[in-house]
Formats: sequence, structure tokens, C-alpha cells
Amino acid sequence: MAEVITRENRAYYSDLIEDMHKQRYNALFRPHPVHPFGLGWDPSEAGIPEGYDKDDFDTDETIYLVERHPETGEILASIRYNPTMGPHLLSEVFPDHCKGGITRDPRIWEVSRLVYDFQRMSKEFFDGYVRPRFRAAQTQLCYNSGFIDAVTWLCPERMYNSTLGVWPNTVPLGLPKEHSDGKSYVAARSEMDAIAIEVTTKGLEDAGLDPAEPVLFQMNAGLSEGFARIAA
Repeated sequence: MAEVITRENRAYYSDLIEDMHKQRYNALFRPHPVHPFGLGWDPSEAGIPEGYDKDDFDTDETIYLVERHPETGEILASIRYNPTMGPHLLSEVFPDHCKGGITRDPRIWEVSRLVYDFQRMSKEFFDGYVRPRFRAAQTQLCYNSGFIDAVTWLCPERMYNSTLGVWPNTVPLGLPKEHSDGKSYVAARSEMDAIAIEVTTKGLEDAGLDPAEPVLFQMNAGLSEGFARIAA
């Protein structure tokens, strides 16, 4: 079940967060033979220390969503959310991807650093369990929060169409641009609406999973009181 980590409960997850930063480095900054989206980013260019992906956008305001293995408790997937009212990747690092200007809205958050750890699971477990559940959890987190109506994000252009299949109400924020790694990236905004809930719920059904089974562990997230303090 996906778990939400905020500043309200971060101390409880300190060891898990340490593992997450190391895992992110391995997935994003090392060429990975079994990672279907292996990026092989340059850590020196990004200002990232060897073996540990933590940057200026991992702050007290950041919300993390993690999916753990149901038996071992190891992180299988993670993603982070940052408010667009403050500094975020698109405003500080990639503003040229936003043709119409930087999005600033208390009800729109940026998602980044989506990572799946393919060394900890088989492709069958990823396709049939982790990915559909984590997609549903991402959407439910926003929809249930009461204050995240949409998310902005940046991804390789070749992954853009797959995102449209998850969040249909998505619009690009600018034209694709090539980065120093030779890959083309695009920025976009996706609505976290009832249609996104419907599509990600259908994804659970298509994977043979029970859509009535919870995918998001809400008790420790403070999705009302705690989130309200963060949003304020």
C-alpha cells in the first residue's frame, strides 16, 4: 500500500527516506540495464553527490509518496510533490520548457523524481501490481487531499503519450526541448479530476486487481488536518 510522507510524519520514516534517496540515484544517475526508462543523468551537472539523489527541491514542504513491497517492506516506487507557489524544478531549472510562463497556483503542485526499482521486483510484478496501484495512489492522493487540483511535470518525450493514458486531461506547457543527455523532454500539466480517478481505477481492473482494495494508506498521511497545515 502506498504511504504518504509529509513534514508531519517524516521523522517516523527517516530510514525509509534515506533508502529512497539512494534508490533514486541508482535509477536516475546510473545507466541501468534492466530499467526500461534508464536515464543515466550526469550527477555533476545536476549537483548531486555520488550515490545519493537529494537536491534543492527536497524540502520541508515536499510530500513523498512511496510504495513498499507487501512482504519485505522495501521501497518499490516513489515520487515527490512540491507546491508551485515556491521554488520547483520548472521554475528554477527548466523555465524554458514553459512557453506561457511558470505555473504558480496553490492548488497546483509539481511532481518529479518518479522512480521504480526494477532490481527489487520482476517485470510481471511491476506490470500486474506495482504500476497500476501506484498510478491509482498518485491520483487518489491529489484528488482526496482537497487542495491539489492538478500537477505539473517534466518527462522524456517518449514517455509523454503513456502519461496521457493515465491522466487524460493533460496539456503540454511548451514544445519538447533536447537536454544535454541527448533526450527530448516535455513539460505538461495534468488535471487530477474524476476522469483521472476513473482511468486509474480501470487500470486496476485491467490488471486483475480489486479496485475496492485500498491503494493509499491514509491514516498516517493526515489528508485533512495535516495537509491543510501544509497547504497553508
